[in-house]
Amino acid sequence: MLLFPPKVLEILLNPIGIIFAFIFGAFLFWRSSRYELVDSQDIFDVILLFLLGALFLGRVGDFLVRPDLYKWSFARLFFFNVFRGFDWYLAFLGGASAVWFYMKNRRESFWFVFDLAAAPIIFSLSLYFTVVYVIAISAKGLTANWQGLILAFYYFIVFWALKRLEKRKRHRGFFACMAIFSIACSSLAFGIFPTSRIFTGYVTYQFIWGFLMLIYVVPSWYILAKRKISNDFKSFFAGILLSVFKTKRVIFSTREADGVAKVIVLSPFTLVKGAWFLVKLVSREVAGGLLDFVHALGIGR
Repeated sequence: MLLFPPKVLEILLNPIGIIFAFIFGAFLFWRSSRYELVDSQDIFDVILLFLLGALFLGRVGDFLVRPDLYKWSFARLFFFNVFRGFDWYLAFLGGASAVWFYMKNRRESFWFVFDLAAAPIIFSLSLYFTVVYVIAISAKGLTANWQGLILAFYYFIVFWALKRLEKRKRHRGFFACMAIFSIACSSLAFGIFPTSRIFTGYVTYQFIWGFLMLIYVVPSWYILAKRKISNDFKSFFAGILLSVFKTKRVIFSTREADGVAKVIVLSPFTLVKGAWFLVKLVSREVAGGLLDFVHALGIGR
């Protein structure tokens, strides 16, 4: 028996999901920051500033990009209980901007904080879509959103990958860029569906934000990795030349041709062996990822 009518549950879907996601995300961020010996007061300052920036720009930004709902009326902007619009992309931008200004004023690295927050943010997204989906399918008269279920699973896989990659030292900004890249990819993928919000013409709002994030994160990731374009171009063309020379040897050399033929003949065995190795690798990584997930929740340490 449902505690609330389906109509009430439909209204409470997003608030309940947001509360759960924020609480667990803040907890995971606190744990990862304490592990890096960050002071608890600084952690709570960052969380509070992110929350305030997200609430402000999420609401005001939605007012600016949806004149069809608000009719440029400030009364509709403030009466959020009636006009419940909120822009999640601009909310994230507002929270990140507030933290960026705070870290710049303290002359500390914004990317260091963002790296610590990357996995918690991704887990919050996974938890949000999971909670909303569970409530939706448990309420009579509500149609379960299959896109939400896919996104919940997708972000959990990304969270698992982030936790596994934390085992090795990465350059500053690596985890933050990976989190943004994963969000951009999901926005591009689901922005092509007609059920997405149309922003201008036939282009969806999700697709636009996914494209903008991709434009930002790819150069940022490359710059933070401190790679040089000239060296990468040399490596790329060197690889092409090696491939050309190898193909030439295969065509004109009997020994090389025999080696290729042997590889083709033994390919079924190699395929089975590789599949078995992949199963063992995935099983080990999944087990390790689940253990990391339990540890991230504060259990077993």
